[in-house]
Amino acid sequence: MNMMTLTKTFPNPTNQCVTRKSPINKIKSSKNYISEQDPYKIYEWIFGEKSLPIDLEDLPYRFQKITDSIINDSKSTNSDSLLYALKQAKKFYKGNEYTLILCGNPAKEGYKKLDINGPKEVLIYGLHRNEIDECIYHEHKMLFDNLKDLIAYLISQNQKNILFSPGYPSTTEYKNFEDRGEHFNKCIQRIIY
Repeated sequence: MNMMTLTKTFPNPTNQCVTRKSPINKIKSSKNYISEQDPYKIYEWIFGEKSLPIDLEDLPYRFQKITDSIINDSKSTNSDSLLYALKQAKKFYKGNEYTLILCGNPAKEGYKKLDINGPKEVLIYGLHRNEIDECIYHEHKMLFDNLKDLIAYLISQNQKNILFSPGYPSTTEYKNFEDRGEHFNKCIQRIIY
């Protein structure tokens, strides 16, 4: 199949015309450009100009502060969002130790290997816990059958700083990230109260 590359001519400051790929072709040809999370930088990269400020409404369970020490980032459904959450957690916890909780289906990420830096420990639960364990590099990992058992462990360790950022799409355990986020909030109440 012969794919036509769409191009557009743009004036530049020297009044010479420059031919560039259209934004859609720029995106399609950028398989390696996946780590940027800032929507303004993404806009500038695609269109070659800065965006005006936009009031973006937060998605539910996107690095949602539950308490002063517990974050629900159930919207984290891929490795890029997980790595971004880890970067944000470093700022949020200000160098204090915290625990990362992972779950989901790593098959949808192609069993991508990740070196996790930042958390004191990584706790993994759910149907795909063993597969996630194979994908994650961290010195202190523990596996749990379910979230309730994991929460019981956190209580026994008196762990208060918690980042729930699954890093993988929901599986048959949850309908979607919102269902997963609600379940986490319900279970975490045992630590809060």
